[in-house]
Amino acid sequence: MKKLIIPYGQTQIEFNLQNRLFDILKPKLPDNFNKNQKVIVNYALNNPINGKVPNISPETTIGIGINDITRPIPHNILLPALLTFLEDKGACAKNIVFYIANGTHLPADENQIDQQGN
Repeated sequence: MKKLIIPYGQTQIEFNLQNRLFDILKPKLPDNFNKNQKVIVNYALNNPINGKVPNISPETTIGIGINDITRPIPHNILLPALLTFLEDKGACAKNIVFYIANGTHLPADENQIDQQGN
């Protein structure tokens, strides 16, 4: 059994899972790694945990799921780096589709969606 502790609101939840059910994947960053978020994102994209950068062609259809406006995700850092990475690997912008994970929240209007990238 492996004990996990995850943040939950202002507290945390502790629970045990059988080791064979999961693994925790953490990036292997060099000791002297730059703490700049853009540098970290680019490093992670070019050095995936499993060591395999995907093969992408102009015909590849790519779906990207992003959180809605209720989650504080730095889309302004993540998405430009991801899109540049995908296009550098051969992806065609017209074949990239974004899916906004609203869950039970109301759909965002166009202005709110635009704010996600700022």
